[in-house]
Amino acid sequence: MDDLTADWFAATFEKVKNWGRWGDQDEAGALNLLTPQRRLAAASSLIRSGRSVSCALDLEKDPGPDNPHPAHHFMIGAGDSARYSVLPGFEQSTDYFGVACHGMNVTHIDALCHVFVDGTMYNGVPADRVQSNGAQRNSLMSTTEGISGRAVLLDIPRVLGIDWLAPDARITPAQLDLAESSLGVRVEPGDILLFGPEPTGLDAAVLADPRVTERVRIPMLPGMRSLNLANAAAIAVYEAWRQLGHPGATG
Repeated sequence: MDDLTADWFAATFEKVKNWGRWGDQDEAGALNLLTPQRRLAAASSLIRSGRSVSCALDLEKDPGPDNPHPAHHFMIGAGDSARYSVLPGFEQSTDYFGVACHGMNVTHIDALCHVFVDGTMYNGVPADRVQSNGAQRNSLMSTTEGISGRAVLLDIPRVLGIDWLAPDARITPAQLDLAESSLGVRVEPGDILLFGPEPTGLDAAVLADPRVTERVRIPMLPGMRSLNLANAAAIAVYEAWRQLGHPGATG
């Protein structure tokens, strides 16, 4: 990836895209891999304590360099002004939220209608199917059943016999293969990769967990964040897909 050119991108895109893999009308993409059987297998074999861990960020109401469109929060009714009620003695508090969904400080999911390539989105749907009243295709409606499955941690420092990885360390495909065999795990279709927020990475409490030894880094340009979260996730997903033998490849 030393020569990141338009030709390289176009060739790679044609090689790895999943368009048509689940039919021309599909709007779920790789979520099709999270089958009920995969979820059941993960839940029945991996859940131990039942502890719930949120991946959500707090709604940030103050503007900043990384939060140009803060959330709006207004009280419609509150306990210090609940003097008006249709039923005497019965009162309530209510509030209003307004959120610009896309941003580094807002927990959100990028639907398959979020990115266009040459005027088309996932499965060749024209970009103009996203209109002023919302997306007509490839919206988040495909996630209405939730997203749950097995998560896999490949502990590269442990496999290499070191305490941590240097910031400029490069993780090679051979090392990932070695991690799978050494740790007795295998990345499988339907597995989930967890990334932290773009500005901060994973929460300190998550990194302090004894089961996490060190953060795996993708090399960046010195002194700056040269990849956003979507690109970093794409690199990791492509590597996992490569290990699985590129099922569904069209190029």
